[in-house]
Amino acid sequence: MSNYPLIRFVIIFVAGIIVQSVAHIQIFYLFIILVTLICFTIIMLLFKKKNYEIAGNISLLLAIVVFGSAYYSAFNQIEIKYPFEKPKLSNAHLFGQIANIELKKEGRISFSLITDSLVTKEKKYPGSYKLLCSIYDDDISIEKLFNRLSIGNKIYLEGTVQKPRDERNPGEYDYEKYLSSKGIVALVNSYKAENLKIVSNNSDYLPNLVFQIRKKIDVKINELHNKTTAGLLRGLILADRKSIDHEVKNEFVNAGVVHILSVSGLHVGYIVLIFIFTFGRFSITTRYVLTVIGLLIYMIITGADAPIFRSTVMVLITLAAPALGREYNSLNALSLSAFVILLIDPNELFNPSFQLSFSAILSLVLIYPPVNNAVNKLNLNSKSLRWLLLFLGSSLAAQIGTLPFTLTYFHRLSVTALLANFVVIPLSGMIVGLGILTIIAGSIINWIGFVFGASNELLTYFMYWFVGLMGSAKYSYIIINQFSTYDAVVFYLTLVLIFYLFKKLFNPLAKVVSISLSVILMVLFMKLDNYELTPKNVLSVIAVDVGQGDAFLLK
Repeated sequence: MSNYPLIRFVIIFVAGIIVQSVAHIQIFYLFIILVTLICFTIIMLLFKKKNYEIAGNISLLLAIVVFGSAYYSAFNQIEIKYPFEKPKLSNAHLFGQIANIELKKEGRISFSLITDSLVTKEKKYPGSYKLLCSIYDDDISIEKLFNRLSIGNKIYLEGTVQKPRDERNPGEYDYEKYLSSKGIVALVNSYKAENLKIVSNNSDYLPNLVFQIRKKIDVKINELHNKTTAGLLRGLILADRKSIDHEVKNEFVNAGVVHILSVSGLHVGYIVLIFIFTFGRFSITTRYVLTVIGLLIYMIITGADAPIFRSTVMVLITLAAPALGREYNSLNALSLSAFVILLIDPNELFNPSFQLSFSAILSLVLIYPPVNNAVNKLNLNSKSLRWLLLFLGSSLAAQIGTLPFTLTYFHRLSVTALLANFVVIPLSGMIVGLGILTIIAGSIINWIGFVFGASNELLTYFMYWFVGLMGSAKYSYIIINQFSTYDAVVFYLTLVLIFYLFKKLFNPLAKVVSISLSVILMVLFMKLDNYELTPKNVLSVIAVDVGQGDAFLLK
């Protein structure tokens, strides 16, 4: 671990965040403990004796844990929760400033609003609240309103304020918790575009510039493609998946390729290749500078979510390392990007996007080298076969690393994922590249854009057909409902044990036996916390929340 100084620090820092998320220790006590540990560490290290150094190092590790806890606690000092007495406020009058605008959907626009005041018939609510507002109307009215709005506008809006849906049934998605992580306390729905009046045309220059660029790219995507392809490209290029049909998303989940639908390291890699190819005639320095600028612009346009930010940081370190005379280290680069993201917002640690992204890359970094060595030992004459084995090995490595999170959030294990990824990953790269080319060409000569767009529609149709085939409910996945945090810990500990045994044991038979026993023990330990929601051989009646209506499960 001496070659990876950052990863040790980040792991301990993350441990502190996790401890505080469970323990909820008051920040005052954390501050006192942190100062005490730092002073004790300095004193111990000043003695420069072995026993004192050991005590000092232990104290330093504890200080980093407490620092992580204190930072998380300080960041979450203000509790984000629904602030109104009633779960629904009808005919509310809101005054405030637009903080962010989402891309337009069919018959709807959504934006976040920072209120100056909120007034109902019963009461006035002064103060600042962040609300997610949605306006529904016919496409023409929505289009006109969407083109008038800018980030920073001060507006008046009439609508219905309501509490977001929380986890009302076991295992249900907690939408209120998700919005709270974004600082949003409530939802506002309005069903006429004319209910919104722009009071002031002030705008925030940089956020609005990014929004206008996103809007123009989206307009061009929709102009040059059919609805299906436009929805996919909006997800792959602009990181907005809301236009992709729910059933299509479900098939991607079943096939184990749902990661394709969001902008991630894979797509950032494609963008870097496009930039390097485009700037290929320039000098190395100019090419790198233009690539870095282009990459940063792309990251901002897509919203800088965890996977994009992580990939961008790693690419920037890759490009900067040779220029600084340093050797690139993927683990340190991954640790640095994780630490920067958590400094910006430590709550990202509990974001599925963050967890899936970093677990996938970490498993690739750790598992791919042994796979590469094993393939090299085969001395294959066919480069195609070697590439195939390496691709399958890297795909399997990423799936192993993300498996606990996949089972936690989707409750299903895809059995077609390896084959599906083998086809879909390169195909998505072609669609992204062709999509960007279509936007550029269509902005210069419209009919060329339509030709490229038609080609992309064929690729999209084939990918959707193939994913539909691989994601068929008959054979594509296994339902695993009871996968807990305890199971995830057991899985990762077993993975570490297998990795250790694989490196330490040289006898092939010993490796097979020890790894098989580890897997069997893992399965047995995972069964310890399994439970039945309804007990066997006993009459159970469970009321199920289905919204408007009554539903009961009898067993």
